[in-house]
Amino acid sequence: MKKIFKPLILLALITIALPNQAFTSNKVETTLYSFNLTAGPSKTPLHLEGPLLNYDGKAYAPVRALVESMGGQVSYQEKERNIEIVFPTPRSKKSEVSSVKKQGDFTLLLHSSKKTYAHDEPLDIWGTFMYSGEQEVTIGHGAPILRFYITDADGHASGDFTEDFLKKEPIGNNTVFTSSLSWNPLINLNYMKSGISDSNNFNAAYPEPWLLDQGVYTVGIVFDNLINDERFTMETEIVVEVKDDGDEQ
Repeated sequence: MKKIFKPLILLALITIALPNQAFTSNKVETTLYSFNLTAGPSKTPLHLEGPLLNYDGKAYAPVRALVESMGGQVSYQEKERNIEIVFPTPRSKKSEVSSVKKQGDFTLLLHSSKKTYAHDEPLDIWGTFMYSGEQEVTIGHGAPILRFYITDADGHASGDFTEDFLKKEPIGNNTVFTSSLSWNPLINLNYMKSGISDSNNFNAAYPEPWLLDQGVYTVGIVFDNLINDERFTMETEIVVEVKDDGDEQ
């Protein structure tokens, strides 16, 4: 089975460098603040780098750190002084391209909302792993459970990096794990293809680095974990195309 995963060499190259001087001479006094952030019903901890502030009884966190910890991306346009925040779109929708792999009581699905994307559209791809067996089994996994990778027509490849820890949990009939393609592999792919080693120069060349150049891309998803302490691997792929804005889709 093809293995092309590479550790992330770029988690977040972009930094927002806001001007030191505000539009007016108004100043505020604030204090560093210590608090914990969690998200969702599972209360997933959000680990932020950078100071957290308490001003006038309200908590303030760094925009980029907060958004990226929740799976989004941030870009900043100095000329317009505009901060853009984008998130992958919801997964409950129709797909134009799908791939299904079934192995015993396990099913792995991969979907894309479009077969052809415009250059200014981020890829909207998600995958699902399902267990339909009657007997409870134990899954041992790191994070994420489902790993994505992307390869362009020239063989450049980038993929998710798995955190080096193992969690075991029982799963039963109709257990479902669903995940969206994060934009870190896309950013890494652009970084590798750009040949730009300096992050500031890369930021200038790719203000929205999760957007891909025109071309044909293979996107894959892999479930590679332990089932009842034995290695269990499934993989499937789809092909999508990115066209310039002026091309007919």
